[in-house]
Parts: sequence; C-alpha cells; structure tokens
Amino acid sequence: MTRRVVVTGVGLVCALGIGTEESWKNLLAGVSGVATITSFDTTGFDCRIGGEIKGFDPFQWIEKKELKKMGRFIQVALAGADFAAKSSNWKREDSDLDEVGVYVSSGIGGFDIIEREHWKLVQGGPGKISPFFIPSAIVNLASGHISIRYGARGPNSATATACSASAHAIGDSFKIIERGAAEVMICGGTEATITPMGVGGFAAMKALSTRNDDPARASRPWDAGRDGFLEHGRRNAAPRPRRGHVPGGGAALTLSGRSGPHRGG
Repeated sequence: MTRRVVVTGVGLVCALGIGTEESWKNLLAGVSGVATITSFDTTGFDCRIGGEIKGFDPFQWIEKKELKKMGRFIQVALAGADFAAKSSNWKREDSDLDEVGVYVSSGIGGFDIIEREHWKLVQGGPGKISPFFIPSAIVNLASGHISIRYGARGPNSATATACSASAHAIGDSFKIIERGAAEVMICGGTEATITPMGVGGFAAMKALSTRNDDPARASRPWDAGRDGFLEHGRRNAAPRPRRGHVPGGGAALTLSGRSGPHRGG
C-alpha cells in the first residue's frame, strides 16, 4: 500500500526575510530581495547585485564556539530547520529518532570557507589552514549538523546538483517516507555563494544579470530581455512525514575538532 506523505512545516531564511512568516509577507507584497552586494567590495565585477540575507544573526541559533566549525550555508540551514520544526509543531521527544531523517542539499557548500582557507594557504602556507576547513565546507555537513542538533538517526543525505539540489532533496525525502524508510524527514536546500569567487565565476560564464542600476527588476527569468540570473543566499526546509509531520535526519556522527563516530556506535 502506498503511504501518504504530507508537508507539515516550512522554514525560510532568504533575501526576503528571516523566517517563513516575514518571507511570505514580503513575497505577497511584491518586495524584491535583490540589492547591491554589501558583503564584499564589488569594484571591477560585472555583476554587483544579488539576494543577500539581510540581518541574519547566527548567534540566535549557534553557540560562538560552534560557529567556527560551520560555513554560512550550514548556519542558515540550522536556522531554517528550526523554523520548519516549529512550523510543524514537531518535537524530537514525540518521535522515534531512528525514524527521523535529514536530507538538506547544496549546490556548492562552503564557498566562503574555501576562499578564506585558500587565502590562508597562499599567504602563510599549509600550516595556516584551519582544522575545521573541511567539515565546515563540505555539502553534507548541513544535514549532519541538523541531525546532530535533533538527535535524528534516520536516513541522512545531501545532493550537490546545482540549482535543482533542493528539489532533489524534497523529492528523495518523499520517496524515503513513501517506501517506509523513515517517518519524518527534514529536507530542503541551503546556499551561500555570494562571495568574490562565486559571483566572479558565474559572471565569467556570462550567467549573471548585469542590470546593476535596477537590482529590484534585474531577475526576470521569463522575460524576452532576460540577461541572466542572480545569486541568492538562502535556506528552506520542509519537514515532511507520512500523514503527520516531518523533521529530522541523522548520521551517526559527532563533530568537535574532527569528525568521528557517535559514542554509542
């Protein structure tokens, strides 16, 4: 018998707002999240606009000592998962955590971390590279940190399939629940590619809009005068369960300075 799968909560952290309610309100009002990039000096860049997340404070979700272990894409993923769990009224104590999974995807992962650590390498040699470099940058650690936070021990995965990564995460999570491999999945996507290399690289492909003087109307994917897309920082999460709610996912993994197995095996 085919199991019914439903979305029970949504969490958004994006250029339109911090949280689902604010993002949805601005979307309905026709507000654009695109503006001039402020996170780095865009002098000399063909594209100088993007959808930055404004006013995001990671310390609302992450302790200071943990922050250095996480690229920005992981930070916003944790915030989005929190909004999704609260939206669905799901609490970890309500579920068998072996039946709770996480599937949060990303096209690139910690681009900001890769750039930062490469700069350290160039300037000071390999001894300057942070021991947290790899675990703060690789794509699957968004799912990993969410699973650790919620104690989720069910299916845990991440796809790196460019702009369709979030859709693949949601679709695969649907199938995981449908076939009985989990009762609850926290799923979605996260990205943080508004960096010098990210913007410069996509611009070099002639993929980004250069309507720098009209950022609010630059992104027009179905317009005859379309000249490219724009980069956004975002995280969306949708807890999905069968007939009920959805959060969770966990690898048997703990992160301190290095990755290793959970103490319980």
